[in-house]
Amino acid sequence: MAPAARAQLHGRAAGAIYRRLCALIPSGDSLSPDGILAATDENLRGAGLSRAKLLAIQDLARRPVDGTIPTLAVAAPLDADAALANLSRAGP
Repeated sequence: MAPAARAQLHGRAAGAIYRRLCALIPSGDSLSPDGILAATDENLRGAGLSRAKLLAIQDLARRPVDGTIPTLAVAAPLDADAALANLSRAGP
């Protein structure tokens, strides 16, 4: 999720937004899809996300929940060919 939050932003602004997101959605070392999806649009916008970034991050968070892309736990043991095959089924 961090790369989506940092896209096209100055490093300091991106860092501040990321820290606010982590404070908003405590889930260990990284932001969880479930945490992102549980947060309100108002809270995510309050953390500094633009409407476009909010929609992109929510879309990305839905993908492992609905099985469109694998979670890290599922993807980590896959070899490169299996990982690419899995992603090619993800669709647009």
